[in-house]
Amino acid sequence: NINQLQEKKFQFPLSISFETKEGKKIIQQTVVDKKTNSFSFSITEKPVRVIADPHTSLLSEIKVSEVK
Repeated sequence: NINQLQEKKFQFPLSISFETKEGKKIIQQTVVDKKTNSFSFSITEKPVRVIADPHTSLLSEIKVSEVK
């Protein structure tokens, strides 16, 4: 989930990078357009690392956690 905590809602593109154990990086694009957004991505194997906004395009604080 992505939660916008500020008062005003913003709409913006967001890149998410998934890295495999072999070092392959898969970049997925999505759009954040609500105060709370949920996303799911089809990845062929469990990533060893997930990075939201890998190119640091946004002024934000982003926490990534695994949903079990």
